[in-house]
Amino acid sequence: NITKGELFMRRVEKVIDLMNEWLGRIVSHFLLFILAVSVIQVFMRYVFKRPLIWVWDVNHYLFASMIFLGAGYHLLHRQIIAVDVLYSRFSPKMKAFADLLAFIATIIFSITVIWKGWGSAWRSFVAKEVTVSIFAPPLYPLRALLPIGAILLLLQAGVQFTRDFFAVFKRDETDTNIIERVGKSGN
Repeated sequence: NITKGELFMRRVEKVIDLMNEWLGRIVSHFLLFILAVSVIQVFMRYVFKRPLIWVWDVNHYLFASMIFLGAGYHLLHRQIIAVDVLYSRFSPKMKAFADLLAFIATIIFSITVIWKGWGSAWRSFVAKEVTVSIFAPPLYPLRALLPIGAILLLLQAGVQFTRDFFAVFKRDETDTNIIERVGKSGN
């Protein structure tokens, strides 16, 4: 009963979901590295009186990686900001409609970040830009993470938008599961 196009789209959705799921799980562990590096820095600074020059930069890179590369994961699991006072009172179908509007804004935001972010990353790469610290690692990898994260967010927003669109506008048995999932995830 499913067309080849629908089957292909479901496979693409699954790949995007899995990509954001695993990337989110991986970068979530960066917090442990940040903690470990910070503990090492405190130990080195106060016990040996020899602070490490690279700690701030490494923590900055790890934290930015967590934020930029984890955005798609949070959207996948609908761990996003919502006005719960209103949203929690909506029916599952109305929640899906509200999510459609939010995803349109997310898509516009993501496209803007990709467009501006690539330009910034490219200029940083061409200029061989480094941080202002003594350690001075290159800044362009960090700048490149922003548009990469926005691409992952945009892909996940497209998947969520498609699911919610069909939950709102298409009426068949497969949409009941989508509407129920939207209803549960919004609570």
